[in-house]
Amino acid sequence: MRVLRLRRGAALTVFDGRGHEWTGTVGTAGRSGVVVQLGAAMAPVPEPPVHVTLGVGLQKGDGMETVIQEAVALGVSAIVPLSTTYVAVPARARDSKAALERWQRVAVASVKQCGRATVPVVRPITTIDGVLTPRVAERILMCVEPRRAASPGGFGPRPSAALVLVGPEGGWTDEEVARAAASGGRTIHLGPRTLRADLAPAVLLSAIWTAWGWT
Repeated sequence: MRVLRLRRGAALTVFDGRGHEWTGTVGTAGRSGVVVQLGAAMAPVPEPPVHVTLGVGLQKGDGMETVIQEAVALGVSAIVPLSTTYVAVPARARDSKAALERWQRVAVASVKQCGRATVPVVRPITTIDGVLTPRVAERILMCVEPRRAASPGGFGPRPSAALVLVGPEGGWTDEEVARAAASGGRTIHLGPRTLRADLAPAVLLSAIWTAWGWT
């Protein structure tokens, strides 16, 4: 009402965050809120063919919000913030309930902006071991520096579910790479250039959908 200046009778779309959409019209509006009259159910834009969980090292400043905004628009099913060895975030901020709630709000806002009907969950901050155990994905891909990678963009055949891992600004330790490999993870890289930590997830997800198909 304040931003779009909608009035009574204006058409809009309503979604529940779980993959369902309806047409709707503004009924009444006041200081206490807006009443929307629901119409017919709609077929939402299809979700991607692979359930992708993004495990990403904690970013400084607004970096996590950028990652979440872009990852949601690029179709991830879940986002797992990771507290890794080289994360440059104060310890007190790594367990912040307020940060987790803010990130989930960012995910909802991104869903609204891109017209998606399903809201991905932002899970609590965990470690590399926490995201690898128990194994819930058919495919695990860890984005690393070129010198560490088994192959550039070797994503393999399209799975039903995948866990993709992107490190923080400081990258992964040898031990973290070894842990992913021990869990069946494949190391990949995105080319010879050094990408910002908040840019790498979007580039990786774009490459994944190019390889596995999503139209």
